[in-house]
Amino acid sequence: MQPESQVDRRKLADTIFAIGQTLAKLDPGPLADLRRTSLDRDEHGAPYFWRLAARHDFGAKTRLATWARIVQIMAILTEKGERENKRSPHEPASQDNGWRGLGHALCDGGDPAWGIGQAEPRPMLSELRLARLLAARGVTRAELMERAIRALAVKKPPGAGLDCNDLARFLLFPDDPAHARKLARDYYTRLDRTRSSQNNSTETGDAV
Repeated sequence: MQPESQVDRRKLADTIFAIGQTLAKLDPGPLADLRRTSLDRDEHGAPYFWRLAARHDFGAKTRLATWARIVQIMAILTEKGERENKRSPHEPASQDNGWRGLGHALCDGGDPAWGIGQAEPRPMLSELRLARLLAARGVTRAELMERAIRALAVKKPPGAGLDCNDLARFLLFPDDPAHARKLARDYYTRLDRTRSSQNNSTETGDAV
């Protein structure tokens, strides 16, 4: 397994940020094509994907299919239509957003108010489906992530983004367990803290 260097991490972060900005400004037609793009089997990919590939130098040919899936998933997360000032689907984890990662969003659907008033809040992606996603390899890993993100795109509040760096690392470096562990850690941090907070409020009689 080739380790990911700090230079690689910075380059990847810059690339994901730039792709997110591009998708937010893209016309509906090319964006719709990207939502369906694939290099699996004999599929040729959306024309605009190849423009992104040329612009950002996605690296080895063996990674192109994975990059096509990353771009596809980011396009799915990008809001539809021609509304002005659409936001990028990518929101890097920062102090301002509570260091939220992809795992948090897979739990709460991108909604900061998720779980309030619920005694046993149900995560957007079930624990069973999360376990299958984390254990998957090859094409199956990308397919399960795409399904999870399609569900998230329906659930998330308008304008909400998520850290697509987590998404990219999870798909680009499947042999590095650190990326799957981060998804799991963020998911269960969100789930367990919310349930614990709800239980404590119920026990003390506090209004939620």
